[in-house]
Amino acid sequence: MVPRGCRKEREPGKRGLNIGRRVGKIGFMGGRSSAPRREKSDVVHALSLRIDEDLIAEGEREREHCRHDVVPRRGLLRKTFSRKPAAVVFPDSGQCVADILDVCIEERTPAVPRGSGSAGLGGAVPLRGGVVIDLSRMDKVISMDGERNKVTVEPGCTWERLREETASENLSLRSYPSNSGVGTVGGWISTGGYGVGTLADGRFHTRLESLEAAVPSGILVNAGHGRGRYSIESFTGTEGQLGIITGLTFSLKTRPERRAYYVVGPVPAEDGAKALRDLARRDDPPLGLRFLSGKFAALLGDVGSSGGCGPTLALLFEGKESDVRGFGEHLKELAGRLGVDLRSDGAHKVFETQFTDVAARPAKTVVRSGEVLIELDRLGGFIMALEGESGGEILMDIQVVDRGLALVMTCYLTDRHDLPPVVRDVPLTVRTSLAAIRHGGRPYGIGIWNSPFSKNILGKERKNLEVIKKDTDRLKILNPGKFFSLTTGSGLPVWGWTYRIGLHMIGVFDEGGVK
Repeated sequence: MVPRGCRKEREPGKRGLNIGRRVGKIGFMGGRSSAPRREKSDVVHALSLRIDEDLIAEGEREREHCRHDVVPRRGLLRKTFSRKPAAVVFPDSGQCVADILDVCIEERTPAVPRGSGSAGLGGAVPLRGGVVIDLSRMDKVISMDGERNKVTVEPGCTWERLREETASENLSLRSYPSNSGVGTVGGWISTGGYGVGTLADGRFHTRLESLEAAVPSGILVNAGHGRGRYSIESFTGTEGQLGIITGLTFSLKTRPERRAYYVVGPVPAEDGAKALRDLARRDDPPLGLRFLSGKFAALLGDVGSSGGCGPTLALLFEGKESDVRGFGEHLKELAGRLGVDLRSDGAHKVFETQFTDVAARPAKTVVRSGEVLIELDRLGGFIMALEGESGGEILMDIQVVDRGLALVMTCYLTDRHDLPPVVRDVPLTVRTSLAAIRHGGRPYGIGIWNSPFSKNILGKERKNLEVIKKDTDRLKILNPGKFFSLTTGSGLPVWGWTYRIGLHMIGVFDEGGVK
């Protein structure tokens, strides 16, 4: 694989760094010395000389909007863990993204990639200001090959749009994120690729055939599978730390004869966890397998849950007509053994309902807290622990993403509107992560809020990724201050142990936390 571009890198000296014509001392963002302070207009002016000015937004509204993602953080949290960017840039091509990175290197300015901001963990938030690279305008389906079952797409395309376009060609994605309505292709791939369909087909990155990315040297590279600093594996799950995805080519599936949705419930937590294990280990597992626990199922109300009165299994199965009928018979037997209802009418509404669809319904505030990966054998104990800690005020969306693994997304219900967000939201943000670690699991997604748990998340792979990061982003311009270690917007480090102590003190201040 040969990167496109003519600029060559040279090895750094002991005191400085040479990248082509650029010379400067390392020290920016965490080093001992500091880069020269520059006015905001410097980087904006430099950008205007390289790209179309219509792609650059300096307005107050656009810049403030980027300081949070789908989970708004206010007050002290926003001041401590975000800074207003100098500009928001909307590139229209991969080369444009590379040019923006080139300018950011010259100006020693952080560059933060952003999709739809739907992950909720602060990965797309400009922790230290700089330039936000919003990929939402790069939303085209470049090509679709029905004969070879392949598609090439830009990173800002939403999964919902791609699902519709592939269906019109009698093709199927099979795998996509649970928030497919707003989630972007590049965003999901960069945050991990677990979701609907991965139980049957495996993590989505295995279906990638090639990936184009802009890297911190200001060039575009075409990545394939294999180890190395510019491999597909380097850009999937690393949340814009090693490069910004600008294009993807991956395989599609032939559209199935039939797709069927089912709802089974209400099912007690222990029975639900066992049912998930049994269904996941079938020779022909369902494409989608979810368990809506806690009060989530009850909040669905008129969208078709089984009476809206308890935890609910929601399933999606697709295949040949005979296979779908056989799976339906198996579910009928399961429902009979559990003594609960089996429904198919309206079940698709339950399966496709997300937290955001019910957040406005209750009188209480819904606080999005996080996502974790738990082994199915330990899922029952984990559910009971969270329900006990929250006093029952918890929503859980549990999705089986592998034969032995579940992705658990949680929210908390609270009526403590009087508390400042730093007291109300922060303890809840990491409560799920700490509970998962105690039960042998790990947080999913890093961003800002899970950075102190990066060793638990990345395991042995962390050291390898750190080496690649140091080798490819020596000035630390890409999404700085998170992923490997957390810092505040001013650059102060936040170690894991101080993070836990701080959360404990917040809990004491609030007399045990929000319940």
